[in-house]
Amino acid sequence: MEWFSSHRRDLPWRRSYDPYEILVSEVMLQQTQMERGVSYFLRWVARFPTVADLARADEEDVLRLWEGLGYYSRARNLLQTARCIVERYGGSVPRTLPELRSLPGIGPYTAGAILAIAWNIPEPALDANGERVLARLLDCRESVRSRKGRECLLAAMRCMTPEGQARDFTQGLMEFGALLCTPRTPGCDACPLRKSCAALTAGTVLLRPVLPEKRVSVPLSVVAGLLRRSDGAVLLRRRPLGGLLGGLWEFPGGKVEEGERFEETLVRTIREELGVEILPGPLLCKVSHGYTTFRVSLRVYLCLVPDVPGQEAFLDGEVLAGLRSRAASECAWVSPKALGDYPLAGGSRKAVRILLEKGVFPEADEGT
Repeated sequence: MEWFSSHRRDLPWRRSYDPYEILVSEVMLQQTQMERGVSYFLRWVARFPTVADLARADEEDVLRLWEGLGYYSRARNLLQTARCIVERYGGSVPRTLPELRSLPGIGPYTAGAILAIAWNIPEPALDANGERVLARLLDCRESVRSRKGRECLLAAMRCMTPEGQARDFTQGLMEFGALLCTPRTPGCDACPLRKSCAALTAGTVLLRPVLPEKRVSVPLSVVAGLLRRSDGAVLLRRRPLGGLLGGLWEFPGGKVEEGERFEETLVRTIREELGVEILPGPLLCKVSHGYTTFRVSLRVYLCLVPDVPGQEAFLDGEVLAGLRSRAASECAWVSPKALGDYPLAGGSRKAVRILLEKGVFPEADEGT
């Protein structure tokens, strides 16, 4: 705690410890680097300064503001949590563990962090940085993801938390791991805990914490079609809610099956999904985008819709109905100027940026 008082970073949610801001920051920083999280946090609270403001928001606005952070279920859960807080608790973030755990997407860590940091209530909250500090301090040989290992560290944190100082101790532990007791190059020479560190004594610092083996990232080849109408509008599809990247928009297309050529996949997937025949044109761009367990290689082709009987209705209206597959919940013709208003999946957003640079959307403005 002495170290924390001298080395603490000036983070925006630490200026007031507003419970809503602590909630947002904790959800946002899951799987997100601190520097990036701060910029997203500032934009978020500028747009939704209170729980009530967020509760009134449209889901698409929330997803658009979250775009680029990934793990979009966090954003949808945060929206639902805000609505629950307004409906059940009059807009005040709860201050008991059972109430917090009853909210959508709030697990033991997030609930503990809100209680400790926002309310200064001694409930243990261990992020990856805190886990690393305690695992080294105790030279814990159990995996920190195992039940035994987790319970050991939580018990230690409960014992160590000074009475009435849960806020500073919890943040200090996290900050200590983030800035000094780092994964690969810990500052052991400057560590104020070096005389008490069991892992340093045993020579196992770089072996702690014990972690499970990382999952292999599976490569995935995907194609998508850029379909344009005579007025310049392009076709987007919205992924079904509840699934992977649920609620986000992207160009229509699909996964390349073994033995298929890219153009064959494009014709097949658009026929299966939209019930129309297309003619694949030239390759416009190729992008790569990583997700949790797989890495997508996305190719975007310009596509033409032949003027044949039965396909006239496809080009009419703003929104298409009668989708033939579960790959999308809705499709819409979108003006290039309005592409920035739609929360796009990561690969499609990268593709749009490249297509803008290539002048494929000359009618789009610089803010798209």
